[in-house]
Amino acid sequence: MKIKKILYWGLLCLFSAVFADEKDYPFGTVILNGGRIEPVSMSLIESTNEHLNFCFAQNFSDGSIYLRHSGGIHTVSEYGCRDYSLDNGVTWQRGQKGCLGGFNAYETLDGKKCQIECWDNKVSDTHTLIHKTADKNHIGQVTKSTIKLPYKSSFRLHRKVLRTKDNRLLLTGYGYKENANKNHSFLIESTDDGKSWHYYSTILEDYSVQFTEGPNEADVVELTNGDFLAFVRLTALGDLVQLRSRDGGKTWGDRKNIAPFCVAPMAHVMKNGTLLIVSGRPALYLLIDFTGTGNNYQTYQVYGGSGSSYASILETAKDQITVVYDESDIGAWKNLARFSRIFAARFNVIKDDKLLASNATHPKAKEYQVFYSPDCGMAIEKRTNFFSHGLLHRSNEKAAQNNTWWEIQKIAERPYPVLHLELKGEARPYRFANYRANLQGVEPYSKVKIGWELRVNDHGTDAPQFQVLCSFAQTSSFAVVEFTKNKILLKSNNQPIEIPYDLHGKFKAFELHADANSATWKLVDGTGKLISEGKLNPNKNHFDNRIQFGDGSNGVAGSVDLSYIGYDLQK
Repeated sequence: MKIKKILYWGLLCLFSAVFADEKDYPFGTVILNGGRIEPVSMSLIESTNEHLNFCFAQNFSDGSIYLRHSGGIHTVSEYGCRDYSLDNGVTWQRGQKGCLGGFNAYETLDGKKCQIECWDNKVSDTHTLIHKTADKNHIGQVTKSTIKLPYKSSFRLHRKVLRTKDNRLLLTGYGYKENANKNHSFLIESTDDGKSWHYYSTILEDYSVQFTEGPNEADVVELTNGDFLAFVRLTALGDLVQLRSRDGGKTWGDRKNIAPFCVAPMAHVMKNGTLLIVSGRPALYLLIDFTGTGNNYQTYQVYGGSGSSYASILETAKDQITVVYDESDIGAWKNLARFSRIFAARFNVIKDDKLLASNATHPKAKEYQVFYSPDCGMAIEKRTNFFSHGLLHRSNEKAAQNNTWWEIQKIAERPYPVLHLELKGEARPYRFANYRANLQGVEPYSKVKIGWELRVNDHGTDAPQFQVLCSFAQTSSFAVVEFTKNKILLKSNNQPIEIPYDLHGKFKAFELHADANSATWKLVDGTGKLISEGKLNPNKNHFDNRIQFGDGSNGVAGSVDLSYIGYDLQK
């Protein structure tokens, strides 16, 4: 009895400690590498049975926030709307005609609330800028000036005004140059606190006419180390690109894809050094880099429905942001909600070094003959224990344009490099791309254990994004497992099995055990816990001895990161 009591009190203390730790964080907290995000509150700004889209908000030092958005059906019955808050986004009021909006808004050094506008489709080297300064009734008093470009172009100013550490003002824009049929993205500057503006630099041009829209919507930030980053949209639905400047925004380096969504990016560097970017479509996401370098992004989903994904990030308290966004429809984007709404959602963004990942290589990777592991220290194409089937190319090769490629990436969620795969080929031969174990000369075997850790990255599809398969020639049978963002798909004796499983942007470890003698398989997680088990699947066609991972079939296409993958064989 005494031993039982000790055990009882020991377990009670253990569970008390566990739950006490959980209660330290609010419900819904997401733990990331180097910090966490805590949901705080949400304020409803507007709700209607019409569409509500394109949220541009700006906050000011007196605690006020000004918002501009649209109502009505995009390009059909669309009209402009204004709202404002005087208490840092807790309560909101509808703005009257002429009210200042949050589009390209900024605060002058003497505390005035201003806005700069130009939306000119005329191709010219001279354009008229509209300056608005808010009075005590929030109405914008208008003045005008002109800006001269070194070339002829249409001229659309778009996003937010950045005040740099040396009190310059920078603002992005885009337009069509004379005789061009694609946009380019540029930067204008003011050195007199917004009274006058001039062309400063070109951020990005699509000289090869590769993208459907060309560089257009963009935003810039200044990092704590003095670098500037630009974030640019190139297409309606595609990857967000990042460019870096080391000379104050005058020249820009090569572009880098950082996310599989891209519309209307807005970036912000918090006072604690965390770099944030909001973008999306159809859902809405935050990219978070606790290092503040632009090299270590992690993804956090703000909203999972469909909307314009034009949103704004405002730092409204210490370690706290407010994201202003819509839950709406945009041109029949398949949002089935009966009402559209605009929200101001607050989140604590906490840097926490205690949450940094260990620098140790994942111990599971050492248990297998390895396809890929950070332990190998070799370029992937030089490995001798596996080979590429189909057309998997490095990301910088021409064939990468077919959306089927690989590269070794450094990411925040793992201290060691991962194998990033894009398996989105739409036509032969690029829709069949996978890696296979090099089993040539290997003695016959009857048992296979495959271990791996992965995450799926394509947030916009419910289809399978990754497949692991092993087959046995002697019995013409196979085991297969596929992963979507929220399900694991298996087969037992060719009968489908679906298991709900959250893989949305999260690394998870698995082992697949297959036994030709007993014609069985089982799938376990990284701790050895059974997920599912069943019978091997017969196939009338002759199968070779095979271990492969990747897409493997028409129905598997997506984007994944692999921390490691390996296999062990038994006779």
